[in-house]
Amino acid sequence: MKIYALSDEKFTPNELLFASIKRLCNGGASMIQYRNKSGSHNEKELSKISEFCASVGVSFIINDDALLAKRVGAAGVHVGKDDGGVGRARDILGSNAIIGASCYDSCELAIQAQNEGASYAAFGAVFSSPTKPNATCCGLEVISKAKELLKVPVCAIGGINASNIASVAKAGADYAAV
Repeated sequence: MKIYALSDEKFTPNELLFASIKRLCNGGASMIQYRNKSGSHNEKELSKISEFCASVGVSFIINDDALLAKRVGAAGVHVGKDDGGVGRARDILGSNAIIGASCYDSCELAIQAQNEGASYAAFGAVFSSPTKPNATCCGLEVISKAKELLKVPVCAIGGINASNIASVAKAGADYAAV
């Protein structure tokens, strides 16, 4: 199982973003998602991060915004239910981009996302999380079922920490988002 690290504007403010992402890359993260819901983005800094991640073989993903991902040269985008869909993101970013899809607790959504060209399907929250306290919990059984049904990698997200990550790996997740 690989580590998929996420930034957050509250826990990783812009002035610490590059240094934090550099540490995550050096620490073994395979993918890093820039997640900033505030709408205030330093595109010059994001381009620098994108170049750095590419130089060390780490996929840099932008949350929610395929156009921002394209402008900063990110490896891809992660889309949720209100972000225009996998097909639109694929049209914007092209066939080589990584397109992740939030599937919540639904293998049906994951199959649809896979059929539309998603590169991976993310499920969660697998555990309750202080970051998203109102997120629907899907449980590890959904991860196991998704592994049986899907051809694309499965990502588990939500409340994953040192005390429960082994159970995420045992359920078959390809990525643990932390």
